[in-house]
Parts: sequence; C-alpha cells; structure tokens
Amino acid sequence: MAMQYAQNMQTLDGILQRCRYNDVPRIRAEASDIFSKPQAASLTPHFLPFVRPGSAGGPHLLCLQGTIPIYYSNTQYNIPVAIWLVEGYPYYAPVIVVTPTNDMIITPRHRHVDAAGTVYHPYISSWNPASASILGLIQLLSGVFSAEPPVRSQPAGQRPPATPSPLSLPSQQKAMPPPPPYTPSSYTPSATYGSVVPSGISALPSSSSSSSSVNPYSAYLPASVSQPINPSLPPPYSTSRPSSYTPPQEFVIPRTEDPQQVLRRNATTAVTDKIQKALKEFQESTAKELENLMVENTNYEQAASTLDREKDNILKQIEQAEQQMKAIITKNQEIQKWLETNEKTADQIDIDSSTDPKDVLSKQLLYLVAEDAMIEDLLYYLDRALNSDRISLDAYLKSVRVLCRDQFMTRATT
Repeated sequence: MAMQYAQNMQTLDGILQRCRYNDVPRIRAEASDIFSKPQAASLTPHFLPFVRPGSAGGPHLLCLQGTIPIYYSNTQYNIPVAIWLVEGYPYYAPVIVVTPTNDMIITPRHRHVDAAGTVYHPYISSWNPASASILGLIQLLSGVFSAEPPVRSQPAGQRPPATPSPLSLPSQQKAMPPPPPYTPSSYTPSATYGSVVPSGISALPSSSSSSSSVNPYSAYLPASVSQPINPSLPPPYSTSRPSSYTPPQEFVIPRTEDPQQVLRRNATTAVTDKIQKALKEFQESTAKELENLMVENTNYEQAASTLDREKDNILKQIEQAEQQMKAIITKNQEIQKWLETNEKTADQIDIDSSTDPKDVLSKQLLYLVAEDAMIEDLLYYLDRALNSDRISLDAYLKSVRVLCRDQFMTRATT
C-alpha cells in the first residue's frame, strides 16, 4: 500500500515536471488524496497524448487511469475510467472517459456517457475551481454510476475474441461480468454522495451537456486505452460472485412511459440547455471583457511607469535649478559687495593709477610684455634698414642675434 503510493507520487512528480500546469501544488495535493484512498478509486498516473478526433496526435497530458467502485445490487463493481487533466486545470474541468474492456460496451442512451465514453454531468459543465475537486467528482460519479451503470456486457453474438487488455484481470483470476443494464427511472443522488454536488447544480442532467461545455479541451478525445498502464492496477470488477447472481438480461426499452415523466424530462432538458447556453454566452462575454481589462491594465501600468520616470526627471531638474539659483544668489551678493566697496565718482577716479599693476608679479609681467613688444619693433626696423642698405649685413646679423636671445629669455620668463 505505502509502496504503491510512493511509486504513484514519484511517477506523478515526473509527469508534472514535463507538463505546463498552472497550479502544480493543487494537482499534487488532489492526486495524493486519491492515491491515499484506494477505497474511493484505484487510479495510477500516466503521461499520454490527448488526441483530437481525426488528428494524428495531441499534447501529452497527465492521465489518471484505473477504476472507480460502484455498488449495484449490493455488489461492488469497478468501472474502468481515464481522467485527463487539461492544461488549464483547475480553472477548466477535467475530461473523464469510460474505457470499457473487450467484453463490455457503453450503455446505449446513457444520460451521462455518450457513445465514445465521454462523461457529462452538471458538476463538470458547471465546474467551480474554488470548491470542485477530482476526488469529489469521483465520489459523485460513483454514486451516479451505482444508480445507472455506464457499461453493460456485450451480447454473445457480437462479442469479439478475447484479447489482452490493459485493464484486464490477471490470468489466475476470473472477471466478474458487468452489472445488469439499468432500467430508466427518476434519479436522485444518494445521501452518501449528495454532499459533493455544489449548490446550484441540478441533480437531473441533460444529454445535451456535450454542446454546452466551455472547456477548451472538450473537442478532444483521449488516446486509445491500449496504452500500457501499471500492471498492479486492481481488476475492473469484483472477483467475488454471489451465489444468487443471475446473468444480466438484454436491455429493453419500455414501450410506454408515463407522460408526466416524459414532460418533466423534456422540460428539464430544455431548461438545462437554456441555462447552459446562457452560461456559455456569459462566460465568453466575461472572458472577452477580462481580456480587454487585462490589455487596459497593461497599458495603464506602462503609462504609470512612464509617468514615474518623467516625475523623477522633473524632480532632478528642480533640484539642479535650485542649486543653480543658490549659486546665482551667492554671486550676486559678491558683486553687490564689490560694487559697494569700489563704487566711486568720476572725480575720485585716477586714470593713470587705474592702469598700474597692483602687485609685484603684475608689474614684472607688464615689463616683460613691453620688452617683448619692443624687441619685435626693433627687429622690424632692422629689416627695413637692411633692405634700404642703411646697415651692413654683418651689423644686421649681430643685432638680430642679440635681440633674439633677449626675446627668448623674455618669453621664457613670461
């Protein structure tokens, strides 16, 4: 028991790492509840393709394969099922398929199972992720299938040769035949399983639920059940045959029905269809509004981010302007103080003294600049004297040599 639980959890963790589910902790917790309660269901995790009708393949998803127990005529039977968890789980309901063995067929005109084995129920079509769970759905279906078994034994003339099946019994055991067919009657959930039906869901489902499911994966069908499953899976049916058991008889539709029951069933079907259609339209419109709100929210967030950046830039500019204003005020005060100190009338100003240097270095610099200008003038006039033959070339060269040396020293000192 503990070893099987540990093996199932290890396999589940490996599958969840390969899938892209939004709420992995919740899926793991719900699967742990199922694995720890074999009396509620005997399921094992598998990683199988979820195939669309008419296509060659589909996405690989988590599939819980095994059996769920039902009680028919005070005898326990195990119904083989496959539960697919779509990528949107738990916001979208799981897809449940009854997978009969070679000696079984789907009960014709079943109120909750179509010819392909897909299970429909208000609990699924009105899936509430806040309160619904896989274990609750399994317990509900156990009660529903106990009142109306989804499979029946195949007629002897149409039964194919026995072939190995993934859900077949071991060779040393003999399978119990499926329960007898169910005679239609008014169905009311038993007290044992009524508690798992959420409030607001009708106990009498409609066969047209398949057209109103809002699950985006409802257009899919599971892959063939010929996929290998865990060999330790319990047998699909009880191995204990009661002494008073009689073989099941062929299903016969009553020739006459109570008109009130027919009217009630038709009225319930019509109301259920209208409600499901309204719910589908409401969900589609709500989804579109939610998508538009998400786009607007994204735009608002981008605008808010832009405004925050602009605000930061404006605050920085204000801080820089304040610093510059303080510097300008300081300079203005210095200028005003200098003007107050040096403000004189025209009569008090000495033109000659205003051009005199104020310190020794300034005087030295003024003298050197004047001397350099003087040397430049002397060189100019020496050139003119040489050109007019007023001095000889030797005198010119000597004078230029002396002046150039003095000019170099003057400029070096400057």
